[in-house]
Amino acid sequence: MFTRSGRTIAVATTLTLWVVACSPSAVEPEPTQSTLTTTSSVVTEVLPEGLGDAETTTYTATATTVDDVVEHDPVPGWDAFTSPNVGGPVTVDADGTAWVGTTAGLVAWDLEDAHEAFRIQDGLPDHDVSSVAFDGEGTIWIGTAHGLTTQNDEEWVTHNPTGQGADCRWMTIDKVGDVWCGAKEVGLYRFDGSGWQVVADVDRTAPTDAAVVVAGPDGAIWAGSTTGSVWRLEGATLVELAGSNVTGAVSTMAFAGDNVWVGTHGSGVYRYDGETWEQFTTSEGLHHDVVTSIAVGPDGAVWLSGGTGLDALTLSRFDGSAWRTVGSPGGVSNSTDVESLTLAVAEDGTVWAASNAGTLRLLPTWDGWDQLRVFGEGPHMDTVTWLAAGSGGEVWVGTPDRLSVYDGSEWEILGQSSGLGGRMVTGIATAPDGTTWVTTELGATAFRDGGSSRYTKDSGLPSNNATAVAVGSDGTVWVGTDEGLARFDGEDWSTPLSGFITAVAADPTGDVWAARVGEPNLVRLGSDELTVYSVAAMEPEDGEAITDVVAALAVAPDGTLWLTVTHDGDEPVGGVLRLRGKTWTPFTEADGIPRGGFGPGSVAVGADGAVWVVARPLDGVGGGVGVFSADEWTTELEGRVVGPIASIGSDVWLGMNGAAKRVPVT
Repeated sequence: MFTRSGRTIAVATTLTLWVVACSPSAVEPEPTQSTLTTTSSVVTEVLPEGLGDAETTTYTATATTVDDVVEHDPVPGWDAFTSPNVGGPVTVDADGTAWVGTTAGLVAWDLEDAHEAFRIQDGLPDHDVSSVAFDGEGTIWIGTAHGLTTQNDEEWVTHNPTGQGADCRWMTIDKVGDVWCGAKEVGLYRFDGSGWQVVADVDRTAPTDAAVVVAGPDGAIWAGSTTGSVWRLEGATLVELAGSNVTGAVSTMAFAGDNVWVGTHGSGVYRYDGETWEQFTTSEGLHHDVVTSIAVGPDGAVWLSGGTGLDALTLSRFDGSAWRTVGSPGGVSNSTDVESLTLAVAEDGTVWAASNAGTLRLLPTWDGWDQLRVFGEGPHMDTVTWLAAGSGGEVWVGTPDRLSVYDGSEWEILGQSSGLGGRMVTGIATAPDGTTWVTTELGATAFRDGGSSRYTKDSGLPSNNATAVAVGSDGTVWVGTDEGLARFDGEDWSTPLSGFITAVAADPTGDVWAARVGEPNLVRLGSDELTVYSVAAMEPEDGEAITDVVAALAVAPDGTLWLTVTHDGDEPVGGVLRLRGKTWTPFTEADGIPRGGFGPGSVAVGADGAVWVVARPLDGVGGGVGVFSADEWTTELEGRVVGPIASIGSDVWLGMNGAAKRVPVT
């Protein structure tokens, strides 16, 4: 050992890593020799057999109900807690009730702002509802990636080709009551109440990317594709309309009288009157050239939505002669994070919009948006950024907008009015005294006994952008930021380590581990010494700097360190490392870990000693959960996009379309 600046710097050596010593300020270490290598392969979705054939094919329909075993389970082996606030399609029935398809089921909002939610346990084939429509008799139909469903005597019934699911991302119902579905990479097909038919041109292959399907006032079926083509069904033949010259992918379509309106991704909107195509862009008065939804009011006015953030909350309205902009961000919290709107207009002129910020309503006075959200039935949002246990065993769930706490029976939402510094939760940790620390992009907040204390750069943090948090067994709080690691002893803050901190974990000895961007990318801070490491998920070229990111850290009760590493280069791969004593062990896909990369909170140690890791797809490949127990890896939920994972009491919780708790195996 040797001493520098009054501290002891330890040089550690192992067979699998090159380790160099440096001070917390900066020293250029040599690259690691530890290599974690994975391979990639293409994952393709298995589509219902025959749905891509050019010839018309008929399939017998099989009706299934909630009592059938064949229902689709979105998270096999896990109990899901979802939030029906991230909306997609929206339609309004004759009574003025807005029906919103969300990533967590179907929600109906009445005129009194009361709601009713329907999920898989109520009979839906999937949580993610991608299309909603009413037929001429007032019966509701919903489409998902796993079936077409209708409500019959208050029971949901799913109609699928025998033994298969039916992808129905876009849906319309013609004047005779047939249901038409369209899906990317599948095409256009019809359900007539008893069977399914794939619709294709007898002379040419039908569009296999029917992104939009609508029925015209004369009953004709129209389809728009991601390549910009527009098709109309004439008899048994799909005919591509000549002269449309639609530029860009078709994003949405709607009829206003005899005119068809075609929205695009970047080229505005087109109107076709049966003979002539006319294009409208921002030059003609549109607020957006990216059009995400078209709706027609009872007065024939055409409403368009597009854009993201604050821009998405301003709509374009065409009264037949001129365009005007309507709406404003007023009334919508977290408005800068709104991704897009899907529109529907009620008979009284009220505009309803589904979004990732909940269901929005614009009354005919156009004074501003009303924001309607479902609270108390799951996390605030389906996107989960962090999971952790509270002092009483409650589950703390971080999202990009607020914090959710589950006590086993009820959900509580905590936001900035409750003391949370920012919106994006980046870390959660509970101290021995029962205080729960939460980091966001605007500092750290300590919650205890119903109160809160907030800490920022003015309080002593190196930066307001807090990225991670951990609490030692002695109560010392460690907060990672984009400008260094901060230490809080209960009274004062100090910054013992510089750099962008990506993860923090405390071990039983009182030492703290910190992952940082750049070399060295892993640091262990002891009471009187500091050890640095450079680790990588794949072997660097000679002289190449290590840019791999240590995404997450977890320490087992016996002091074993587990970490996940991602290399986002030309060959993006991820790996898992274990440090037991002085021995490093790498694990790769060949050892059984899930293929993919790793993000924050991607490793946890269960109460039984099992190690859990969650991988996200890289370049569309991989994803899933890996479990290390009895010296071997097993995987589940392969190909799924999963978020953080945490051990809470005797349970394991996972972020995936909300929060999910592992179902015990009995």
